[in-house]
Amino acid sequence: MVALKRSAYTAATWIIPVLWSSALLFFCVGMPSMFGAPIGTHFIRQTDSLAFVVHFREFTAGLLSPGVLDLKIAPDSGASAGEFPIFYWFIAWVERLLGPMPNAMRWLSGGSVIIAHASLIRTLSATWNDRVSAYGLITLFSGSSILAFYGFNFLPDAAVYGMVVSGWSLALPDMLKGRPTFSWASLILFVLAAAIKAPTAIHLIAWSVILLVSRILKRGRPTALQVGGIVLGASLITAWHMYARWYNAAHGSNYFMTWAEPIWTMSTVERGQVLDLIWNYWWTKYLHPSAWHLFIALMFILLIRWGKVVWSMKLLLGLSMAGSAGFILLFFRKFADHDYYFITVLPTMILIAVTAWRSLIDHAMHKWVRLGAKCVIGMVALASLILARTEVMRRTTAMPRDHARVAPYLADIREAIRPLDLPLRSKIIVLGDSSANGALTSIGRMGWTYPGYPVAQAPTVQALMERGATHLLAIRQEVPHLTGTTLIEHGKDWSLWRLTR
Repeated sequence: MVALKRSAYTAATWIIPVLWSSALLFFCVGMPSMFGAPIGTHFIRQTDSLAFVVHFREFTAGLLSPGVLDLKIAPDSGASAGEFPIFYWFIAWVERLLGPMPNAMRWLSGGSVIIAHASLIRTLSATWNDRVSAYGLITLFSGSSILAFYGFNFLPDAAVYGMVVSGWSLALPDMLKGRPTFSWASLILFVLAAAIKAPTAIHLIAWSVILLVSRILKRGRPTALQVGGIVLGASLITAWHMYARWYNAAHGSNYFMTWAEPIWTMSTVERGQVLDLIWNYWWTKYLHPSAWHLFIALMFILLIRWGKVVWSMKLLLGLSMAGSAGFILLFFRKFADHDYYFITVLPTMILIAVTAWRSLIDHAMHKWVRLGAKCVIGMVALASLILARTEVMRRTTAMPRDHARVAPYLADIREAIRPLDLPLRSKIIVLGDSSANGALTSIGRMGWTYPGYPVAQAPTVQALMERGATHLLAIRQEVPHLTGTTLIEHGKDWSLWRLTR
């Protein structure tokens, strides 16, 4: 009976945080446009993720043999590697059993974010004995328009964010007490996150250093097996990223290898342009301005109360802030147009806010001061959520940019072409697509994509036929006058042709 009551209590402590976290996410993204084909900001990267899934599903089952569909960027049968493709590979296997599920990556990302936020709410509620503050802080950061948009999207960044936050939610109870302990679950989450997105290795490094210092201070003693687990995890991360570099070099593809573009290699004008975007766009779009004001106030409170912060949290904040700062400086140029890089910095901001809020609540003795602080965070969190929903709507309902010109036609093309059962060896020339893999993901076949007019196509259709091209898909483009072309299917704005020599 006691065990049954304990089990029911544990379930109850999960149900409300999960429902709350789900409600926050779907308040921001609960619009029809977020449940269809990729659309909006970074359409190219979204369809790149889908291309990995399709490649695993249709062309290879090997986790260590990732690839995409566009043969321009990956000329050796699409072979190309970037982040550790565990998500893509898993979804592809499920689709082999159950059929294509275009929104699977969305649900995986959304589920990861929901579980992470629910886990952190549970941790903070139990540690602080203060549910209002826990819910308020998580609601505040859920109101980031970047996290909301990518939290139910095709890019893996939000899922990685979820793993990092979940990892810290497991470690924080002991960290906040100054007695950090080892957790196999945290280790697995941090290792997987760093294998997928290398910059998130800052969290594994920070956690490992804290455990080492704890051992030196004799506050805790990781076993040889635990130390070996950390070393093995770091080795696996290094091995994957080295393998990805070798794999791309061997197959003549470097599309998904991201190179550092540090701030010190940029001109004064270039630095000024990026800083202008950060100050003016981040401030009004990434979080509500009032949320930034509150975050800055919490940082000042943290500095004032720094002497009262437990040693393990001091070390954690120092290491994670240094790592995040290094990430920003090394990839400074990319922060001008890669908004999802902000998600990598977000866990550090949450750790800062959590520590500062704990310091504020612990030392604000008057109940009216505590009540006032909670009211402030509640109002700011609500304003952030409203802004996030507005921004997600703007991103998904605005006219597609040039690189997303095919986005409105993907669903129509997929539904019309799927029944044709094109042979797996078919290779498609796509005219009218400015993305690498956009239209090809709908067809589920490899090929070459070209923007079409006014950008000239090179090589010619004839030259691509010599390289194995069998079909031509024209999207809002005139079909070149060729001999040996047969119309197979068409829609209002596109047509599919068979090519014969």
